[in-house]
Amino acid sequence: MATSSKTPTIKEIEKRLDVLTQTVQRCEGMRQVNGVWVSTCVTCGRVLPCFGPNCMQGGHAIPRGCRITRWLPEVVHCQCPRCNGFLNGNYLEYSRYMIRRYGLDKWEQLMDLFDQHKKGTAPKLTVVEKQTLYNSWLKKGRELEEKTSLKLFPKSWDYVNIK
Repeated sequence: MATSSKTPTIKEIEKRLDVLTQTVQRCEGMRQVNGVWVSTCVTCGRVLPCFGPNCMQGGHAIPRGCRITRWLPEVVHCQCPRCNGFLNGNYLEYSRYMIRRYGLDKWEQLMDLFDQHKKGTAPKLTVVEKQTLYNSWLKKGRELEEKTSLKLFPKSWDYVNIK
């Protein structure tokens, strides 16, 4: 990973975006119970810690390979390891959650982007768009650190220009 004296590559920024997106989104709606930050799985309702072993994960409603939707907050939500891993995303329940939360029109727009991805016609994110996403997610990540009093992301991740 890049240090503060080295400008990160696009690949490094994308890796950081994955970590930022999944960490921030798995903590969406978290609450403290007996001194532990916990969240609820959007697909099964299970409550688990946000951090540490066997913690919640950032599950993607649309597979991560679809880069046009990969870092959208509407696509990444808190899932338990069972739903996200063992049940391969528990997509039937995830779809129901997405429709309840965002409505059928938004879900269909996201699925249209996924269909475009599968056909190879989805728009590509530009470097500027990735920079904007990175800055936005990093800001949310720093706010999460303040809320939890945890150090989640290295200081070296503070924004620098991408090569």
